[in-house]
Amino acid sequence: MINSFFKNLWEFGISRILRSWDFILSVIFCVITYVLKNYHNVSILVDYKLMLTILIGLFAFVFAALAIVISLSDEYFLKLLKQKKVLHKLFFHYWYACVIYLVSTILIYTLHIFKIKNNFSLIALFLFIYSLLLTIELVKTTISFGYYREAAIKD
Repeated sequence: MINSFFKNLWEFGISRILRSWDFILSVIFCVITYVLKNYHNVSILVDYKLMLTILIGLFAFVFAALAIVISLSDEYFLKLLKQKKVLHKLFFHYWYACVIYLVSTILIYTLHIFKIKNNFSLIALFLFIYSLLLTIELVKTTISFGYYREAAIKD
């Protein structure tokens, strides 16, 4: 099925995600946080309310970025992207980001409601940092779309 998230994830490449700079930096940040917390007795404050506010804003940003991409689209350029087999991967960036934001929001909201402050907060921190860094990639994707569209028009 064309709109199966997991099928698209497989085609996009799970290893591509695991090797991406945003994923690796998020893992490194959480490992450093874990080491500081457990071996150096550093107190780490995880503010779930602030995280939720930011994640909701990022989720809104994805739709704004997607609206920009769609508004810049025309039939010729979309056909060109389909021929080069990159249109599907381009839109998957937005879909993937939305899923990460929603999973992060649900987890952090659950942790906030039940006042859980153990190692689950490290998972929440990972997802939060990953969401922030993933947003930088979405900005790059959106800008690249406009840039490549402009280049295609000139050709």
